[in-house]
Amino acid sequence: MEIMHQQSVNLEKWYRLGQMFYQGQRTAHDLIEAKKWFRKAAKFGHVEASRLAKSIEETELKVEQASSNVWYELGLFYLGGPRLHRDEGEAHKWFIKAAESGHEQAKSFLRQR
Repeated sequence: MEIMHQQSVNLEKWYRLGQMFYQGQRTAHDLIEAKKWFRKAAKFGHVEASRLAKSIEETELKVEQASSNVWYELGLFYLGGPRLHRDEGEAHKWFIKAAESGHEQAKSFLRQR
């Protein structure tokens, strides 16, 4: 019984730590730390911590996907931009970065080169 009570107390502590980092309360706003504490509480059954950890992970995925699109667009800019900006080496660098992030058009472009 005491072990279950202690576990419950720890769940709430971990969740509250996650909340502090998530909201930037008494500490810097830090989603990596928030996710770490939410995952720890979620592992032992804290439902809200699980939901928030998943929300952070989904946001990270969206940012990564958006970034790969931006990197691909930068590659296109340097490859086909005005002569003043044309730089195939720089274009290649951005296509590689986009491809490494899973951007299919960038992967296809690099295979054709």
